[in-house]
Amino acid sequence: MRDFQRQKVYDSDRQFRRKYKSELKFYKNLSEIQIFLDEILDNKWFKQFNIEHIHVYCSKGSIAYGWLEDNYTIAMKLPKWSKNQLTILHEIAHGLCSKYFSYDNIAFHGPEFISAYLDLIYYFLGKNHFMNMHEILTKNKVKYTFSN
Repeated sequence: MRDFQRQKVYDSDRQFRRKYKSELKFYKNLSEIQIFLDEILDNKWFKQFNIEHIHVYCSKGSIAYGWLEDNYTIAMKLPKWSKNQLTILHEIAHGLCSKYFSYDNIAFHGPEFISAYLDLIYYFLGKNHFMNMHEILTKNKVKYTFSN
């Protein structure tokens, strides 16, 4: 399926990171990232997805990406620029979409992805940042579905 709003999503992420940089955590190494991932895995809301592990790999490339390694494990490759809370949540949202939808039927950055992404922002960055990202996505005309 065509990824019709990919650039709008990337632009929204960049705008959010630029505007709220001082409020986001940027990580220097994998052990710092692991603390954030453990917080996510231990979260009561997140446990509903039956994800037991989140593996992070460093990448020398320029692109961050996440995927479902198996039904219980999300994996992601993170280049240096992407070691921050927002990008990590973005890649986890890809893993969740891989688990619950077929990317043959949904766009990689389509409405289902954005809904998962916004939920993650709400639970791990807080209501204010959820509202901030929602506003940026709306201004950029990014489409999403409502989650439960």
